[in-house]
Amino acid sequence: MKLNKLEVLDLSSNDFSNNIFPSLTAFSNLKSLDLSANNLKGPIYAKDLCEMKNLPELDITGNNLRGSLPMCFYNLTSLKSLSLSSNQFLGNIYSLKNLTLLESLDLSSNQFSGNISALESLTSLRWLDISNNEFHIPSSLGPLFNLSRLKFIRGDNNNIHADDHEMLNSLAPRFQLSYISFSCCGSGGSFPYFFYHQSNLQGVTLSEIHFLKVDQFPFWLLENNTKLELLHLVNCSLLGLFQLPSRTHLALSNLDISNNAFGGNIPKRIGAHLPLLKTLNMSQNYFSGRILSSFGDMSSLQGLDLSNNHLSGGIPEHMATGCSLLEFLALSNNTLQ
Repeated sequence: MKLNKLEVLDLSSNDFSNNIFPSLTAFSNLKSLDLSANNLKGPIYAKDLCEMKNLPELDITGNNLRGSLPMCFYNLTSLKSLSLSSNQFLGNIYSLKNLTLLESLDLSSNQFSGNISALESLTSLRWLDISNNEFHIPSSLGPLFNLSRLKFIRGDNNNIHADDHEMLNSLAPRFQLSYISFSCCGSGGSFPYFFYHQSNLQGVTLSEIHFLKVDQFPFWLLENNTKLELLHLVNCSLLGLFQLPSRTHLALSNLDISNNAFGGNIPKRIGAHLPLLKTLNMSQNYFSGRILSSFGDMSSLQGLDLSNNHLSGGIPEHMATGCSLLEFLALSNNTLQ
């Protein structure tokens, strides 16, 4: 087959097996190769695939490939986008450290393990998904500090460990993230210091990581990130008072701080400071006092969960009239009357 000018080859969602690899080397001008959702099995055919040194985009998501990544991946230096998601790859990712042009890397849903130091050199990276693996990741994200273009990172379901070295606390990362998600599992020690240097965040999820040295709600995260729309801090062993940002936050629409140890009264002006919330989950904490009429200032609120606290009194009339869009309301396991 002579298709010397072929640049894009999409063979996704078929039944191709590993026998396809030798024939692919004939397409010397390929810029994008998609083999996702096929019947590729076992160890990857390293020799044939690694001859495609000029290939910028490779997607082999959703196959049954397994084993370690071949060291010859080290030579695929033209890659800008690489997706290995939803296979059974295992071991370290050392062979990727030379792919300095990579802008998008998806390693999710495999069995990769070890540290993430190989990512330090991928300075073009903008989008990174390493979720659902067995990596050991420091909560400081120190190995990623030099990735100045990084905007999106997902690392859920790995092994998170505390990394509270004084030197890291004095360094500012070069990245300005838009979205970060690290849910499960491990202990983060102090709240990651790099967050103090972020000002463009739009989504933050840090659930199921236990920050044992945090004694208040990180209200400064809202003050420093005026575009933040989603903040999930579920089951993070956070305690102390729930403190509001000093100014009204006009972007936050989804806040979940459930299953922590926050206590005391809910701030009186919560509705005035967070007026555009659509969903708010404060359940399974130790909040006391009354349900505030200020909730009625959240005219966009669609879901509110205050269950499993120590709240008393009744439901304010202003909340009943002001939250006209409310579809879900959970107040169980309090002492309301």
